[in-house]
Amino acid sequence: MLFNRSLPAPARPTSITTLDGSDLEYVDNYKYLGVWLDCKLSFQTHIKHLQSKIKSRIGFLFRNKASFTHAAKLALVKLTILPILDFGDVIYKTASNTLLSKLDAVYHSAIRFVTKAPINSTRRVWRRRNAAYDPKNTIPTVKHGGGNIMLWGCFSAKGTGQLHRIKGTMDGAMYRQILGENLLPSARALKMSRGWVFQHDNDPKHTAKATKEWLKKKHIKVLEWPSQSPDLNPIENLWKEL
Repeated sequence: MLFNRSLPAPARPTSITTLDGSDLEYVDNYKYLGVWLDCKLSFQTHIKHLQSKIKSRIGFLFRNKASFTHAAKLALVKLTILPILDFGDVIYKTASNTLLSKLDAVYHSAIRFVTKAPINSTRRVWRRRNAAYDPKNTIPTVKHGGGNIMLWGCFSAKGTGQLHRIKGTMDGAMYRQILGENLLPSARALKMSRGWVFQHDNDPKHTAKATKEWLKKKHIKVLEWPSQSPDLNPIENLWKEL
């Protein structure tokens, strides 16, 4: 094999002879250490091989998906699909985006196997003529008011801390419990230096006497906060991303 990316491709040599006088076979593709190489180093053959191999495995998984739990599905993808994609990726990642997008497609199929997500935003159904708007042939959507979830979170310049889901109505006692179970462990995990300052807004649960005493007892310094200033709270930018 002669590697050359120029166009047009150079003419093949009539023969290649080694020092011992034997002739070498000229090939367009060659598998070396598990990676298919082609003369233009486009990795088209290798990606086509990966795509075919992964498709066959995903097909088997989908045909038997009813037999697997969610944890088993995740483990199967990690053990049977991801190693195929990861092996040699530092070499074939130089392929064109068009070729790499083919691997993205099979990777997304593996994700759908685990998450049960739809293939795309379009669903196809078999229906009778003029029955397009029959409720059984449509998918309801939520325009607004689709529910919500309340979370407590924290972050610093060193990274994000723990995230806690709040169930029910939070009162001062629950807030102090959340701080004890999440704020202090987060500070330790992020290796915050001594003298770090905690910031929260002026919610009544935050400014309650019991909460202030709890923070003082734990030697947590609190940043003074002006009233009616939610736009100054940096975590609002994080919630926006979520």
